[in-house]
Amino acid sequence: MNNKLNFTLKSENLAIELLNTAEHYYEQGKYALATGYYTQVIELELTKAKLTYALYMRGMALYKSGKQAEAIADWRRVQTLGFQHPSGIDLMDLLPIKTLD
Repeated sequence: MNNKLNFTLKSENLAIELLNTAEHYYEQGKYALATGYYTQVIELELTKAKLTYALYMRGMALYKSGKQAEAIADWRRVQTLGFQHPSGIDLMDLLPIKTLD
């Protein structure tokens, strides 16, 4: 099944639509579909904030799909980005596992 959105939007608007779609599927427990949409956001290479969030959430979807090694790879990439959330939230503190080792 091809889960790519087939319409033309500016990159920023497309990223928002893709993130909304990914979150919809994530909330429904359709983690494979959510992973596909988060991947599309990552491939757009937009702002560090969107990239960080999409990687973090793709990791969550992968983790819930039983793909822990892939999830950890995404979360490690999140760490290397060094993004500081404006509200001071550290996404790494919210992980469902204690360590990325």
